[in-house]
Amino acid sequence: LPRPSCPSGMQRPVTRSMRGADGAEVLRENVDTLGSLPPEMLEGVFNFLDEPSLFSVGTSNHSMLAAVRRADTIWFQRYTRHWHRRRLNDILDPRHGPNAPDDVLFRTGLPSWYDACLQRRKEDHQMVRNWKFGRHKAMRLAAHHDEVFCVMRKDNILFSGSQDRTIRLWDIHTGHNLDCWTQHTSWVSCLCLDPAHSNSIWSGGHDGTIRRWDLTRMSDTSSLNFDAACIDHGVLDGNLGAHRFILSVQPFEDSCLLVGTMDKNIRLVDMRTQRVVAAMPGHNSYVSCLLPIDGGQELYSGSGDHQIRQWDMRTQRCVDIRSFHTDPVTCLKRRGTELISTSEDGRMKFWRQDHIEYSHGGDEIWGFDMNDRFIANGCEKGTVEVRDAVNGRLRYVLRGHSGPVGTLIVEDDVIISASEDTHVQIWRFDDIGRELEEGELPDCVLTVLSADADDPPAEINVPASPPHVPFMPDNLGDMANAHVRQSSVSMMQSFLTSLGFNNQCPPEPEALAEASRALADALVSAAHDLPAVALQHWGPDVAPNDFLPLGHN
Repeated sequence: LPRPSCPSGMQRPVTRSMRGADGAEVLRENVDTLGSLPPEMLEGVFNFLDEPSLFSVGTSNHSMLAAVRRADTIWFQRYTRHWHRRRLNDILDPRHGPNAPDDVLFRTGLPSWYDACLQRRKEDHQMVRNWKFGRHKAMRLAAHHDEVFCVMRKDNILFSGSQDRTIRLWDIHTGHNLDCWTQHTSWVSCLCLDPAHSNSIWSGGHDGTIRRWDLTRMSDTSSLNFDAACIDHGVLDGNLGAHRFILSVQPFEDSCLLVGTMDKNIRLVDMRTQRVVAAMPGHNSYVSCLLPIDGGQELYSGSGDHQIRQWDMRTQRCVDIRSFHTDPVTCLKRRGTELISTSEDGRMKFWRQDHIEYSHGGDEIWGFDMNDRFIANGCEKGTVEVRDAVNGRLRYVLRGHSGPVGTLIVEDDVIISASEDTHVQIWRFDDIGRELEEGELPDCVLTVLSADADDPPAEINVPASPPHVPFMPDNLGDMANAHVRQSSVSMMQSFLTSLGFNNQCPPEPEALAEASRALADALVSAAHDLPAVALQHWGPDVAPNDFLPLGHN
């Protein structure tokens, strides 16, 4: 089809590249011509603009403001897209009657969805100011009888898992305890959403079970005896019984879960067949956190061995190890191409590949979460530190717990923290009422950064590091010998595993000797081809005769 031309008199065509401030500028340049377009066509033009640009176009003249206000369908889409999760009680909430979105306008007294979005825009501006200065309204949830290990939010419901063997459900707006699930027989250590069923969640505990909960029935509908599934798979890594202590669960693809346990292994479980389909050993201590990325093709794991490992999930093999911390890694999150890790060494580190961009130290950090603007991390001393999301700069400290804060949820309008003091604390920044005068702060806020400090830049500018120039050391032979010896241990273990041997079924001495000789012969053959392989990958401009080692025949 021929490319559509711009309406007569317009200086530039309206395209998808108009999204943002440039699009608003194009429309302002052609405001007279646009005013003559049919309403349906003009509304189609508005569809290409983001919300700030739409508000900006409305300031051009009265005629354009009227056209912008009339685009009620667009404003309804903007309203539901940006606030359907953060303020679900304002949209399609069954507590306010049938699912009628127009009830929002009736209850608020606003004449149109344009006015609803304008009101929300003003509230968002005030909410960001509340975040910057620490102005909030706190609510404490107290019903657990022991340490709270995990929290998770789904719409208006907050879930909390505890050492008291229960999962409690809370109304996030009122703080009312809605239900208490008691099917676990030991500590409830982790919770996660079920991507295959929108009305289900998963829970894991130290009783060696993983349970699926149906939110429509408010009960568990299935459970996996993870303890037995691990024994059937036959990977115990010499740590009998430690696999039953589940520490982390993350969804993987449609019907699988990634499970990190106390026995140092990561396991992939198919919940349809209720079998362990793969085990990924490698860590030297318990697996504390899991972070699948890139649609499940890669996985990052943190452990008590201070390491962060990167896994290729297509082969279930470790492809990289990073030792950025000196104590157990407690949490991992991803933001764009950047990863953020925290540890009991008190450091929060922002890194890309092997380059650490920022590093902040302090009290032991047990967990953190973030939204687009701010990061909140929980500390061993019972405080919650609020930082700028771009560079981790500390703004203020929230004091409300009497025990270590191990897990948090951070969203646009709220921080939810759980602690060993048995309490869950909700810190709301969107609706603080009139309890505080402008400039006044709650007593629990300890300000670190002055209120007039500049905002961090929107993007991180990383200075270019000088290039690393490698060199050949004098003890090259000794270093190569040590490297080969170190690699041979893992190589032999991997070879035996591929033959079907494991800790439960080790090879006999004769079989071990035979496998060792076969691997040694293969290494000799590989060593013969090594110069050619190295030349192909590393030295395309090097003459073959110059690359061959001395004595090579």
